[in-house]
Amino acid sequence: MRSALAKDTLRTIRRSARRFVSLAAICVLGTTMLIGITIACRDLRLSADEFFDAQRLYDVSVQSTLGLTDDDVSALAGLDGVEAAQGGWTETAYTEVAGARQSVSVSAISKDGMNEPYLLEGRLPASADELAATSEYLEASGRRIGDSVTFGVDADAGTWAADDASEHQRERAADLLENVNDSDDIELGDLETDTGDSTELFARHTYKIVGEVIDPTSVAAKNGSASFRSTGAKYSFFVASDAATASAYSVVYLRVAGASGVSCFSDEYKRLVEDVKGEAEAIKAEREDAREQQIAADGNAKIDDAEESANEQFSKVEDQLAQAQATIDDALAQIEAGREQLESQKASALDALAQAQGQIDAGRARLADPATREVALAQATQAARDALAASDQYQAGVAARDALVQARDAHDALTQGAAQLEASIATLGEQIDQLKAAGQDTSELTTQLLAMQGKLAHVKGQIDALDTQLATQNISADQLPALIEASQAQLDAAEASAVSSATSAFDDQLAAMSAQLDEGQAALDAQRDAAQQMLDEAAAQLADAQAQADEGQAALDSNRTEFESSKADALARIAEARAKLASVGSATWYVQDRSAISSFASIDTDASCIEKIGVAFPAIFLTVAILVSLTTAARMVEEERGLIGLYKALGYSRARIMSKYVLYTAGAAVVGGFAGSVLGFIALPEFLFVFFRLMYTFPAFSLHFSAGLCALACGMFVAGIGMATALTVRHELAEQPAQLMRPRAPKAGKRILLERVRPVWRRLSFLNKVTARNLFRYKGRLAMTVFGVAGCCALMIAGFAINDTVQALSANQYGAEDRAGIYTYDVLAATQPDDLEQAAGRLTDDARVRDYTSVRTENVSAGFGGATETVQLVVVPDGFSLDGYINLRGDDGSTLELADATSDGGVLVTKSLANLTGLVAGNEVSLQDTSLSRGSAKVDGIVMNYLGDAVYMTQSAYEATFGKELEANALLAHLNGTTDEKIAFADELSADTTWLSVVSTQTAVRDFSNVFLLISCVTVLLTVLAAGLSFVVLLTLSTTNVSERERELATIKVLGFRKRETRTYINKEMLILALIGTVAGIPLGIALSHALTYVLNMPSMYFAVEIAPTSILVSCGLSFVFALVVCAMARRSIDRIDMVSALKSAE
Repeated sequence: MRSALAKDTLRTIRRSARRFVSLAAICVLGTTMLIGITIACRDLRLSADEFFDAQRLYDVSVQSTLGLTDDDVSALAGLDGVEAAQGGWTETAYTEVAGARQSVSVSAISKDGMNEPYLLEGRLPASADELAATSEYLEASGRRIGDSVTFGVDADAGTWAADDASEHQRERAADLLENVNDSDDIELGDLETDTGDSTELFARHTYKIVGEVIDPTSVAAKNGSASFRSTGAKYSFFVASDAATASAYSVVYLRVAGASGVSCFSDEYKRLVEDVKGEAEAIKAEREDAREQQIAADGNAKIDDAEESANEQFSKVEDQLAQAQATIDDALAQIEAGREQLESQKASALDALAQAQGQIDAGRARLADPATREVALAQATQAARDALAASDQYQAGVAARDALVQARDAHDALTQGAAQLEASIATLGEQIDQLKAAGQDTSELTTQLLAMQGKLAHVKGQIDALDTQLATQNISADQLPALIEASQAQLDAAEASAVSSATSAFDDQLAAMSAQLDEGQAALDAQRDAAQQMLDEAAAQLADAQAQADEGQAALDSNRTEFESSKADALARIAEARAKLASVGSATWYVQDRSAISSFASIDTDASCIEKIGVAFPAIFLTVAILVSLTTAARMVEEERGLIGLYKALGYSRARIMSKYVLYTAGAAVVGGFAGSVLGFIALPEFLFVFFRLMYTFPAFSLHFSAGLCALACGMFVAGIGMATALTVRHELAEQPAQLMRPRAPKAGKRILLERVRPVWRRLSFLNKVTARNLFRYKGRLAMTVFGVAGCCALMIAGFAINDTVQALSANQYGAEDRAGIYTYDVLAATQPDDLEQAAGRLTDDARVRDYTSVRTENVSAGFGGATETVQLVVVPDGFSLDGYINLRGDDGSTLELADATSDGGVLVTKSLANLTGLVAGNEVSLQDTSLSRGSAKVDGIVMNYLGDAVYMTQSAYEATFGKELEANALLAHLNGTTDEKIAFADELSADTTWLSVVSTQTAVRDFSNVFLLISCVTVLLTVLAAGLSFVVLLTLSTTNVSERERELATIKVLGFRKRETRTYINKEMLILALIGTVAGIPLGIALSHALTYVLNMPSMYFAVEIAPTSILVSCGLSFVFALVVCAMARRSIDRIDMVSALKSAE
């Protein structure tokens, strides 16, 4: 009998394969969704847990406002449940990325491998000048392994410049005055008390990139959904622990014993961590007091040592200054004595040179005087003549000449006398003749004539004697003039030669004297020049010595002034250090777990969000599957009513008979569950991994199998469908075999409500009236079809609604053409408070900036009721408003105003923060900023914000909450121009190193679609599955409808209805029911959308339900289109109905 029943069961499956496949398909869709989405989220968590365990990510971190010491590490390591404790250093700095300044987290790599970065390429840093960078940084900056990089803060450059200048100044002072120490020698470097609050923990120099890594504390991709929730640094650097310059740890990391053996997202893990946190909290007060006492003791000791050292340095420098002053005074005295000696030597030298110059000038004057020259020349020539005249030769020549002259003169006189006598004789002769002629007496004359003739003869005799004498000398009288001239010429030549020689000698003597004077003048000039040079050199030496002394005095005075200033500064620093030490606040420990890591929290949040969808949708799938199985089982039982009676008459037990139908539907569920499990454990996770990789930087995602989840998913559908089938069969088995083997009596016809509306009923055709009666006659079929279609339509509407809601986040946050957003500013630019005024001035002069206002922005932790979230704090200076920049409106659309602390004002918090923490107006929210300052403020109201969480407060409220003055560090600005121009301006600001962070709302809108890619894809997937379920449900109900009404359809055919009319007769009912179900699915879908978006409550995001009319139209259209397709597919079944076999008697 078992064999016969089993064969009959298999025969039934083969005979109604479409019905079996339809049930299996519904189970495939349901189990795929339930298993796939759930296991994909579990795979995400497990992959993350495996990664965190492999990198030994900390379980608990402890930070302190005053830093942590090795004693703290030892105390924490000794706690129960602590597997390992390691002190570490981490700080947030800034580096250049593609021309813009970006924040970067710098951490020291632990020596025991805790929080070790995952190495992708290269190696980890081994020396103090090496670092490893994350892939995001290398991709954004364009740098590669082997390149160099620097990081720091704005003060770094100034610090280095000051150090260089100080060093140069010290070198210069040493050159000027070797014995005087620069006042910078007063060192108080050990004066600062290590309170652990330093923000510069690592050496500032050039680092070499040696590796590409994944930061285990920041695994969220920068363009993923966590980017809106991330408030940490954008990139991560890892350096060797040797690069740390701080003595106190900035954090201590703890590994909890046994935590690595359980999932870090499990309740067991949370319990283990909470136990260790409780242990840490228990020693918190003791360690805080110990740290305070240590700082006080170390600080006082350091200050005392520094003060003693400073006093010793003061005395040393004062002695050096006194010695230097004495040296300078001695030098000045020596310079003054040298100056007096130089003046004396200068006067003596000038007198001697003047006397020598006078002698030379006198000699030149004598040589240059003509009279003196003539006298001297005359004397010289006369002396030459005298010397010549005294010479024998010249005397002989003179004598010879004189003899010749005498001879000539005698001869001339004699000749002239003879001539005169002859003339007188002639005259006397004439007179005698005349007298004779006149007859006068001539005797006297004759006597005279005779006397004259006698004299003439005597004269001629003398002449002859003279001629004879001359003749003896071979000289004739005629030669005497020539000889005299020759002799005189010889004498003149001799005299001229003597005079010439004397003149030449005189000239030579004058030339020699002039040359001697020139030599004397040259020597004098040389002596003068030498003396002047010596004087100048001496004067220059004195001037140099004076300059050096003056410079030394100036340097000494400067050093003395600087020393006094440094001394006063040192004393002030000592006093300030004592005051600072006295004002050091209490040490406060902050014990946190991994939930403080934004990317860690986002993993669980994203997974939980998707899991909620993966649970809600399959629940509807299961409900629809159960309803469809009820319809299917009812139809099967109805078809085999006689067979059931036969089995019962043959003695089969109810359980055996029921097992056939339960095995049929449960078998379909098992087949569908198996296929759905394969798709759910493999295909769907692999599909979602594609998007997980875009959201997280894990090196790999692994598939996991869960027998419990598989059993639960399959069991839910098998149990649901099996129980529905059992209930249906149980109702039939209650009848007797004889009743079962007879066909069930048809339902009695009855009037429907529409028949009572006579005007409408009368206008209906016969077939329409039959259709109306059939719709309400089979209420079960009506309910099943309407609910099935409505459920599927609602699922599609919900899927589209989630997508619409996500897509509307951008418009709600930043505004669109049809709505005003929350953020109406164009750019949020942050800088250092000290640079804000200068940076704002540049924006004022830029025509692209329409207006701006200054605010303070920083990341704070907001907590209430045990829940803590990292949010953005926006502080508005008193007297200013955020109107026009940020719309502070409540969920009812009303505008809220910030109040100040003096009027009992508090803060405004965003809606999503209020939902996550349970805050309501009037509560006190605790706030903690990045410097670990804490305070609390009253919540005045809840404002809308869709992307990111924020707390808004005024300056007065800020100062009252944190107890410190407000320092604005950011600008909210409106820009002129197009969207592209505004983005370009924001990029230009990002390239300016003055700005630490620049956020453009236009850029956020442009990149929005990448951020919510996962949710969008999941909703599309769910919508497709819902559409598939709608199609399968309609196909199943259509098949059941046709099969159970074969006799009715055969009767219609026998009555002469054509194929088209027969099809219309049955399909009209299906389309009307589908239309009713579609209309009913609209409010159900809207309600489901609100429920799902409420379930999708994610940190830093608020989902305001948005359902576009097109989404409703598309969902309804798809449902109706599926109905049309199913009706088209049912044509063949209707046309193939055999009228003879359908109308034959069932008995």
